[in-house]
Amino acid sequence: MAAFLLAEMRHRHNQKISELRRGGFPVLGHYSTHKIDQLQELYLHNHGCVLYPGWDSASAYKPTDESFDTIALHHSELQDALKTRREQLGDVKLTKDLQYMCDAMGVPLPFLPFSGKEGKAESQLFAKLMLMHKGTLDDVKFALEWCKHVDPEQNIHAKLPCHIRVQAAMLEEESGSSDAQADDPPETAASPPSANTATSRKRKSLTAGLSHTLRQPTRPCHFPVPPPQAMHNAPYVQHGDMIIGGRPPQEPKKVVCTLCRRNQGSNADTCPGRGSHKRCRYFEKDDTQKPPQTMPTKRKLSVVDITNLSLVEKMDSTSPLAKQYSARSGVNLRTV
Repeated sequence: MAAFLLAEMRHRHNQKISELRRGGFPVLGHYSTHKIDQLQELYLHNHGCVLYPGWDSASAYKPTDESFDTIALHHSELQDALKTRREQLGDVKLTKDLQYMCDAMGVPLPFLPFSGKEGKAESQLFAKLMLMHKGTLDDVKFALEWCKHVDPEQNIHAKLPCHIRVQAAMLEEESGSSDAQADDPPETAASPPSANTATSRKRKSLTAGLSHTLRQPTRPCHFPVPPPQAMHNAPYVQHGDMIIGGRPPQEPKKVVCTLCRRNQGSNADTCPGRGSHKRCRYFEKDDTQKPPQTMPTKRKLSVVDITNLSLVEKMDSTSPLAKQYSARSGVNLRTV
């Protein structure tokens, strides 16, 4: 389900940007592009031309090996290590979402980051491996070493090198804050904390082997400054079929009555049938002309009209209608 949702969102985003930026791209009003592909082929077969010249059918694109949405981020050595570990584990039962990740990325076991309470076994294993590690931390080699301990049934999943770097930096930060609190104990403490407590042993196990330096990412170079002759004050620029900048102003779509326009009526702009052809005042659905209609006029009844009504004789003067009329006209219905 996640793959279909991502694909649908990507498809809709591409179509909206194409309608906004690509010149000649038709505004369809829907996202069922496969129907437009069939309509293009049918129109070409019957009339010898295409209905939408700016439309490219899906069959015009060549299939490639690239993938979208959920993609693989690991290298070949990590792939081989996971295959070896999967053969050692034998038959492994995975949930549907984990199996989807394996199928989408082409891996035997899924890559998952370190979690909180659910990943307690992973945190303990990471601290144990950090105690055994010596020298500068190499996240790639550490990820390969981690594959030897992967067991989905024990909630120990494969890790990417980026997962190892994030977890190591987080543990180093936590251990630094814990050491700072230990150096400045609160004044209300009855006795200094013992060096052999469980907290201190855990702190030492986490800080051991974390003397590595994280590699800073290389920043991309800045875009070159455009020459002065390239500067302009136009709201948008068109390169080929792509519009760069603000969207050019477009006239609002004029809504008219379809029946009046089809029968060349002169009131297509003001007919009530602009919203629905059933409300057309001048033509029927079969294109026959309706007879002229006389709009009824509304007027207020005078005192003379009220006296001539036979209902006045039967009207109760104490009814709400009688009181309302008496208050507005000043005529007492008892005397009428």
